[in-house]
Order: sequence, then C-alpha cells, then structure tokens
Amino acid sequence: MITGMSWGALSYNAKVALAKGANTVGSSNTTGDGGMLKAEREESKVLIYEVLPSRYGIDVHDLQIAD
Repeated sequence: MITGMSWGALSYNAKVALAKGANTVGSSNTTGDGGMLKAEREESKVLIYEVLPSRYGIDVHDLQIAD
C-alpha cells in the first residue's frame, strides 16, 4: 500500500505515477487529504479514499467511486 499523500504536497504527475506503480505491483494507493484526481482513480485498481476533517472537505462522489 502506498500511503496517503495529498495532491498539492505532490504534483499531478507524481500522484498518477504512484497510482500506476501501485497497480503494476498489485498494491493499493491512498488519496491523501487533497481529494481524488480523475487520472488517479483511472490508474488505480484499488484506491483508498482518505477521509478526515480538512480544509478540502469530503466529496460524496469520490466516496462512491473509491474502494
């Protein structure tokens, strides 16, 4: 499992690369508290959506499409 690291702390390209890497080795990826990127969801076979009270809030749609 790749630990949660938010978009903002990591670049868009880094988030997508981590998703692809986790998928390649049969592992999962975690969104972090910066929300879910569409490409991150598309590239992750298993994507864990991190939920916590933060300035970004919680996106109900992202909760529905997460694993």
